[in-house]
Amino acid sequence: MKVTVSSLTLLGVTLGDPNPLPVFMSKSRQLPLQDFGLLSEEKEGFANETGFRTLPYLMQDNYTREKRPITIKTIILENEILRATFLPEYGARLYSLYDKKQKRELLYVNPVFQPANLAIRNAWFSGGIEWNIGHYGHTFLTMEDYFAVVCSNNGVEFLRFYEYERCKRVFIQMDFHLFSGAEHLTAHIRIDNSRNEAVPMYWWTNIALPEEQNVRILSGTREVIFIKPQSLDGKDKIHGFAHGSMPFLESLDGIDASYPCNFHFSNEYFFQNPKRSDCTWEAACYGDGNIFYERSTENLRYRKMFCWGTHKGGKRWKEFLSTKDTGNYLEIQAGLAPTQVHGFTLQASETISFTQVFGVAKDASKSFEGDWQNASLLTYDLINEKISSEQLIEFDSHCTSLANLHSDKIIHTGSGWGALEAVLDPKKIPQHLVFPMYTLGKEQESWLYLLKNGSFQTDVKRSWPESYMTDPIWLDLLTKSIATTPAEKSLNLVLISVGQWENGNFCEAIQTMENALKLDESPLALRCMSMFLRENGEYKKALQYMEKAIACFYGKIPHRAFAEEFIQLALENNEHNKVWDFYESLHVQYKQEERIVLSIARSALKLKKWDFLKLQFAKEFAVIREGDNSLTDIYKEFVCMLHEESIGSKLDSISRDNFIAAIVVPENIDFRMFS
Repeated sequence: MKVTVSSLTLLGVTLGDPNPLPVFMSKSRQLPLQDFGLLSEEKEGFANETGFRTLPYLMQDNYTREKRPITIKTIILENEILRATFLPEYGARLYSLYDKKQKRELLYVNPVFQPANLAIRNAWFSGGIEWNIGHYGHTFLTMEDYFAVVCSNNGVEFLRFYEYERCKRVFIQMDFHLFSGAEHLTAHIRIDNSRNEAVPMYWWTNIALPEEQNVRILSGTREVIFIKPQSLDGKDKIHGFAHGSMPFLESLDGIDASYPCNFHFSNEYFFQNPKRSDCTWEAACYGDGNIFYERSTENLRYRKMFCWGTHKGGKRWKEFLSTKDTGNYLEIQAGLAPTQVHGFTLQASETISFTQVFGVAKDASKSFEGDWQNASLLTYDLINEKISSEQLIEFDSHCTSLANLHSDKIIHTGSGWGALEAVLDPKKIPQHLVFPMYTLGKEQESWLYLLKNGSFQTDVKRSWPESYMTDPIWLDLLTKSIATTPAEKSLNLVLISVGQWENGNFCEAIQTMENALKLDESPLALRCMSMFLRENGEYKKALQYMEKAIACFYGKIPHRAFAEEFIQLALENNEHNKVWDFYESLHVQYKQEERIVLSIARSALKLKKWDFLKLQFAKEFAVIREGDNSLTDIYKEFVCMLHEESIGSKLDSISRDNFIAAIVVPENIDFRMFS
């Protein structure tokens, strides 16, 4: 077993600087989900802590679709049978798991690197295995660097990735082993909560695999939670969850749901496996007899299947994330809670760990094609031959014994936030994890100065600070800090207010922001107050504050985000003429920005700016959000309005609905999950 540092070159897109404006947590801690028939035991934790949040992280929404050759750093862990290739700059993603004996790739490997708007912080890419920690959605860290070290136990090397996750303020550690002669990769995951309070937590391992016509998904139970199809196709699109039994789910009206290619819409279901070592597994069984499997210790008991569907919108998403002929993939996943919208809690000072293995088995008789229950049992037997329950328990015990092994052989560095926490309180840091002081950078600079000198030093002439904090300890330091000018005092209050909002102290946050504005009506303070008011449903007042923020720049807006948010607020107030006039006043650079153009399309429709809309309908946008059909809806309305103009009269409601339903949407803008 050895670890090497290398690189790969492929066509791709690099991320630009993050959006500098803080995007605030939703006041609702829960998504608007519906219980459409869950069992009583499945209701516990349903929808808990699923509301949007991203701070203290910033949004990563600065990218295009203009691909060029790029070089990405890789770290390779291999033995004589398998080669695992990781991307330390992108969430420690396992990019490839290659079987040297079969000369076969076991995962779906995306031949291009194309960010798209699917993660909590926006940017995400498909392929490989992603390690999702912290909060509902593709993790805060999916496009971030992880620390990587080479560990050695009696001369045998293994690979460790780790980081400090700032939103939930926990430490994530992932140790990867390829034992000599092993036909599977072993991952030992550990999450440390060093806080003196419980924290809502989330974990899902997302495994992308090739989607072939006859691939079948099996797991340790036939009992699942699935999304009711009628909840996907309404104006509100509120997902409804229900209990079902594989393989014939209501969502497919009698068609076998264990075959992902039977889905004519994007969908998912979650296996409710018992907490038994013979049940905590999932497999993708292929027509050539190969079975990709993952198996885990008992606490990682739940499994999921996700597919984009065979419909037009699903095919478009797969191509959009890759290329026309290489984008077919599905996902099998493993989590610590019944579904991704079920919360669980990591208690004060608690550490949770589990072990997963990933490998391939062979079924020459293709027994997985038969009755679901028999196929599942036979598939499990094949997996058990590769790694038995007893062996997995031994692996877990061995990995656990090595989890505290110290190593300072750093081969890739993560962020400076762990080092900053080490300066604040060394006792919080797991003693075997190394966060070198040389990783402290510009983002941490002002906070380090605050800690050492009692004042927050930054250039108040800038329109925004380098970073934000949500940890109450840092907010307390800010409250006690020394500021000598009204502008400095105001910025301190803005930072405190942001942190108060993110900790659920909404009224206090507004009061603090009002105090900041009394000292200095800075664009940032005005904009933040506007967003608070918007979250409270006070759209008119929110727009007034945003107008004042924009006016501070005297026509020279320093970042597109200010323009985007102004336009969004004006739209929410149905101020379409104001939206269009503002757009016309923008510098040509901002007129090309996708997020601005996509927002403007609504006003263009209302104002009948047909030439503008025709140009947009012909484009390929990089930042379309998963589940956002607004451009599709605008296109259909546009075609209908042109038709009504051509016949010189309005259609009645029934005729209009039928006409709109028959409109064929251009492929480049059709991202519907259900159609």
